Amino acid sequence: MSRAAVTYPDKDDLRKMSSFELEAYIQKIRQNISWRSGGPVVKFLTKRLEVAEKVRASKLGIETQSDE
Repeated sequence: MSRAAVTYPDKDDLRKMSSFELEAYIQKIRQNISWRSGGPVVKFLTKRLEVAEKVRASKLGIETQSDE
């Protein structure tokens, strides 16, 4: 029996989350990254974390600075 695929919310779903739900999601992703050793899964989760943090920043009215 194979495992069910893990799904993550997309950007639109993240925008619909409350600030509390979004913060809990970010903490969950950080926890998942912390116990992984590396590889494509960590790269994928890091990208999901970056997206979630940008959505949180936009909800809070904080402008994100881009590297120039």
